[in-house]
Amino acid sequence: ENVEIEEKSSESLQPKAGLLSGIRTVVNSPVVLSICIIASGFEGSMYIFIFLWTPALTHIENQLKQTANELPFGWIFASFMLCCLLGTISFSKLSQAGVSASKCLVGVLALAAVSCLAMAYPHISTSGGACSVQYWGMLTYEFAIGAYYPTMSVLKGQLVPEDQRATIYNVFRLPLNLLVLVNLTAGISAQLSFLVNAILLIVACILQIRLVGRMATM
Repeated sequence: ENVEIEEKSSESLQPKAGLLSGIRTVVNSPVVLSICIIASGFEGSMYIFIFLWTPALTHIENQLKQTANELPFGWIFASFMLCCLLGTISFSKLSQAGVSASKCLVGVLALAAVSCLAMAYPHISTSGGACSVQYWGMLTYEFAIGAYYPTMSVLKGQLVPEDQRATIYNVFRLPLNLLVLVNLTAGISAQLSFLVNAILLIVACILQIRLVGRMATM
C-alpha cells in the first residue's frame, strides 16, 4: 500500500515538475523567450481580431447607412479564407526560393502590423463595403495569418527543445490568454483594440529582427 501511495504521489508531481521545468527553460533561454513573446503577441492579436471583425464591419456599414440588409458574412469569411490560403502558398514559394523561416516571419509580422493599422484607420470611405481601408486591412491580415503558422512551426521545430516542446507550448498560452482576456474585458473600442494589436505586432517584429541576428551567430 505504501508503494502504491508513493507511486501516485510521484505521478501527481510529474506534471507540476514538467511545467516548472518548461518555465525555467523559457526564462533562461533568450531565444525561446523571444519566440514565446512573438507567438503570444501575434496569436493574441489574431484571437482579438476574430472577436472584433464582425462588429467592426457592422459598425462601418451602420455609419454609412448604405443598406438595411445584413452584411454577407459568408462571402466575407470566404474571402478571408482565400487570403489565408494565399499566405500559406506564398510561404511555400519563399521557402522553395531559399528564404529562411526566420526572415519570412519578419515580413509576416510587419505586414500584420500595417494591416492592423489599416483596421484602426479612423476615417471611413464613402464608397464603403469592399472598398473600405478597414476591409482591405482585414484581408491583408488574413494573408499574414496564412503565412504565419507554417513559418512559426518551422521556427519552433528549430529552436524549442524537443523533449520539452509540449510543456513549453503550454507556457506560450499563459500570456496569450491573459492578453486576450484583458483586451476583451477592458471595454475599449474595436478601433483602439486594433491599434493595440498593431503596437504588439511592431514589438514582435523588432524582437524577430533581433532573433534573426542571434540565429546567424548560433
